[in-house]
Amino acid sequence: MNDMKICYAGIGSRSITKKEEEIIQILAQQMNRYNFYLYSGHAEGSDQAFENATPSDHSVIFLPWDRFNYPFHAKYVYIKGDDPIGIDSVYRYHPAPDKLKRGGLACMSRNYFQIYGDESLGWPRVKFVISCTDEKNGVYSGGTAQAIRIAKSLDIPVFNIRSKKWESELNQFISALLSDFFEMK
Repeated sequence: MNDMKICYAGIGSRSITKKEEEIIQILAQQMNRYNFYLYSGHAEGSDQAFENATPSDHSVIFLPWDRFNYPFHAKYVYIKGDDPIGIDSVYRYHPAPDKLKRGGLACMSRNYFQIYGDESLGWPRVKFVISCTDEKNGVYSGGTAQAIRIAKSLDIPVFNIRSKKWESELNQFISALLSDFFEMK
């Protein structure tokens, strides 16, 4: 792995429409054309839609436990549900960590790595997040909200395809990101 890798999180609701699945797949294919790496959590719905449209060698999956929603086609798969750093992040970012059962805690733990990556394994922090999740007045729902809270705490932009302006904002961001990336080389 190298420092010049651009990674993004492709995450979201387990319940998506056919149209949202098509949008996610188009976005994932476009991100692959830019040679970006996907971080996801392999949950049904949004996560798997991103994964299915991403070549296995550009798909990095952080699982809450072994064989979660097995099988998977990603080349890079890591179990992070019981990682101490991830567990610590649940207590920093989740509004009610003590109410989570073991499985919920493991899922929230792995969400940390969908944003931070794992430098010890050569995977840098994501540059942005593409999500497909419900949001009302800036508050996101479901497990995806944990990853989004972490991203926002780091000023990592989040583009939610269920919002109104996501497409133009994402296009502007990608253009600037690619411009900066090629200036650095």
